[in-house]
Amino acid sequence: NLVVMFHPAAGQSNGVKALIEQYPRTNFLIHMFPEDFDKDRSKYIDLLKTNNNIYFSVDVDHMMFEGQTGLLYKFEDESIENAQTKFIAEYDRTEQQLLNSALQRYKPLIEAAPNKVMWGTEGGTDYIYEPEVYDRMIKFTRLFIEKLQPDVQEKYAYKNALRVFGEGVT
Repeated sequence: NLVVMFHPAAGQSNGVKALIEQYPRTNFLIHMFPEDFDKDRSKYIDLLKTNNNIYFSVDVDHMMFEGQTGLLYKFEDESIENAQTKFIAEYDRTEQQLLNSALQRYKPLIEAAPNKVMWGTEGGTDYIYEPEVYDRMIKFTRLFIEKLQPDVQEKYAYKNALRVFGEGVT
């Protein structure tokens, strides 16, 4: 009755399959770098559809993937002020491009396994909590969610996480 989160790399779907089958009473939550997910997308969709103990987190940093890295980490080596300024400029310039890419990559996953995929942040940088950065992260998430099928939106946004993990601290 544990929940284990891990980050498989490209080509590890057979190992993930073996692991989740070996431990059927353990719930596994995975998330992947976008380029790794692209290589094994159909295998992970199949694993989600055919196994009760595996879930997938699509994190906003991975949704804001610009080809090299997620936008939330792109400026992590900068000061908070510089990182915030650069993030805002790049986000504002590329919002629609990032959204189109995220929808192309993740909408098929979410809609194929609507009870198994949930939103996450992947927010580990210092500047993510600056109000103008955080607001854009939430705006981007809302833009993404509104493009999902209506019966999937709340499941992805919070209901799947609530069902799997409970309310948490109240």
